[in-house]
Amino acid sequence: MKIAGLSTSVARSKIVEFLFKSDIEERASALSGSIKGTKEWFQFYRTALSEVMKGLDDEDMEKVTEEQTKWEKAGLPTEIQGEYVRCNCFL
Repeated sequence: MKIAGLSTSVARSKIVEFLFKSDIEERASALSGSIKGTKEWFQFYRTALSEVMKGLDDEDMEKVTEEQTKWEKAGLPTEIQGEYVRCNCFL
């Protein structure tokens, strides 16, 4: 289901975060030397995301592209919609 007023363009990084969440979290923990959710861990999250994205092979990138096409046609999955509301409803 699409959300009225939201862009139909979906960033690849958002899809990589969704598909490879555990890889990113593990990498952030390794880089920071901290457990998930700590201030130190969050400081390394974007770096971990970038490293995971750079390390994706052609097959993984094909999955990301397929998912991106689905999201842009049908809208964000309900899990992502719920995350958006939790994170942004009090801005």
